[in-house]
Amino acid sequence: MHYDAKAELLSRLEAVPHAVGAAASLALTRPTPDGEWPPVVIVGHLLRVDESVWLPRLVEMAVVENPHWQWWEEPDFDWVGTYGHRPLAELLIELRAARASILDQLRRLDAGGWARVGTHDTFGLVDVQGLVREVLVHDGQHVHQLTSR
Repeated sequence: MHYDAKAELLSRLEAVPHAVGAAASLALTRPTPDGEWPPVVIVGHLLRVDESVWLPRLVEMAVVENPHWQWWEEPDFDWVGTYGHRPLAELLIELRAARASILDQLRRLDAGGWARVGTHDTFGLVDVQGLVREVLVHDGQHVHQLTSR
């Protein structure tokens, strides 16, 4: 992967916790639309996905030849009960730490590491760059959810 593309992706990943924090802080001042998660739950969701999906998949890609993944869902997970009572500041600290772990994993990769692939039932064959782009799409959807309130 070209250095500029890698640097751009890492910079965008690193900026997400700040964008999430700003959007969530503003969203806390507004009513939560019916049927949607409160801002702290959205932040908790991003944290959980970083810890339970993105980082494990990136680590797996580094050591397993073409791992295979399915769509990740936790239909019985109590999102509101787990994150709804937590202070936003605390969740943002944890989100920054989780994102730092992802960034550390990516910064350790050489060119061959960035070329590693995995196969996702929905996304198909993706290299590390492709998976990082999916992370950013997911992040962007939730930042938009927060800012559109």
